[in-house]
Amino acid sequence: MKTVLRTVAAIVAGTFVLFALIVAVELFSAVVHPLPEGSVATKEEICRHV
Repeated sequence: MKTVLRTVAAIVAGTFVLFALIVAVELFSAVVHPLPEGSVATKEEICRHV
């Protein structure tokens, strides 16, 4: 039973770390390569931006 709880805790912790890393990368990306001012973020504008 102890091993099962450790495994579940490891999965939850890993998921949290993964989520935090994704958020950090997205925030860094928004700072380094922001959308132009006044953009509405439509699909066409995003495609041009990328």
